[in-house]
Amino acid sequence: MKKIIYFLVLVLALALIGYSQIRPVDKSISIVSADYKEEGEFYKYDIKIPQIKDEKSEDFTYFNLTMQENMRYIIENLSNKENDGGIEEAYISFENHKNSFGILSISVLTNVYKGGAHSMNNVESYNMSLKERSILSLDKIFTDDAIEYFNMMINDKIKNKERVLNTKGKEVIFFDNAEADINNAVVYFEGDNVVFIFLEYDLSPYSSGMPVFKFNKREIKKYLNV
Repeated sequence: MKKIIYFLVLVLALALIGYSQIRPVDKSISIVSADYKEEGEFYKYDIKIPQIKDEKSEDFTYFNLTMQENMRYIIENLSNKENDGGIEEAYISFENHKNSFGILSISVLTNVYKGGAHSMNNVESYNMSLKERSILSLDKIFTDDAIEYFNMMINDKIKNKERVLNTKGKEVIFFDNAEADINNAVVYFEGDNVVFIFLEYDLSPYSSGMPVFKFNKREIKKYLNV
């Protein structure tokens, strides 16, 4: 039954109601939002996933399929009865971060509630070269020395108790033994900045949210390959 629901969701989202808020990236690429929401007796969800309209790129096609898989997972794991451990509420949203790096940079926020004290939040980022139409890994974005540099800078901010804000603009209280490693961070590009986000419980408790660190490209130019 859930497979049928998922198929109907996908068809409706992509073919009928899904294409909303077309966001130009360059002259030949646009991003559309495939939207679907539903509420049942034991569940509800509101899903907005990004889809890149560019049939020439295998990497962009892979990205689109990955987003569809995220939606499929939620549909197939919805709660069927009270307290059955299934997904009771789910929300997916995304942001296309405009930037000056020549990179298509998209962050995807997923919020899932399965009962208990609070929901689970997760952020993923996808960085793609507009020129090459390809997905960029950290080693393609940064030089060999970059990871050590960013880790040092972020950990110095934490050690020196500098004021750091989370994704909601509130100040973060870090764990006493917090130590950042950008290999575990979410990385995206916005304006002239490289942005690092650390997920809940990595450097701080749930109540402090997800810490954000920004570096202007003028300051880190020598560490960039892009």
